[in-house]
Amino acid sequence: TDYGNGAKLPSLSESTKNAGSKAILPIVVYGLPGRDCSAASSAGGSSGLDTYYGLIDSIKRDLDPDVRTVFVLEPDALGNLITYGQTPNCKAAGDTYKEGIAYALKTLDGNNTAIYVDAGNSAWLGDDQKISSLTDIIVGMWKSAGKPKSLRGLATNVSNYQ
Repeated sequence: TDYGNGAKLPSLSESTKNAGSKAILPIVVYGLPGRDCSAASSAGGSSGLDTYYGLIDSIKRDLDPDVRTVFVLEPDALGNLITYGQTPNCKAAGDTYKEGIAYALKTLDGNNTAIYVDAGNSAWLGDDQKISSLTDIIVGMWKSAGKPKSLRGLATNVSNYQ
């Protein structure tokens, strides 16, 4: 299965076929267009939102609904927006990040799914104003996505451990 940017992997349904009812499949989705807007360390991602939507649709299509799945969405994306939001690259990426993550929240929502949105790390979110801004963005995406029940909370320190 092509999960975007030419990455070829066995389909998720093939990978989980014999997992059994106690299996939990962890998936980190890391493919937003303009990924890592503040640096070049892991820059890239999907070529645009339509490609990203295709990535999310492929993941959803290949999921086995009987296997519990835990998603972490887009390491560093929101942390970058909060911390470096005034830089040209992050300013340009802001709406794309929010639309992409909202689409992932809506599309990946399901009965056997838990979704966590990555919130960056403590070095990026060290004051009340940044935490408040992050909260506003996440609540806005959650509402935009139709208030998916699978959203369980935040993940921190997925990358750039602090």
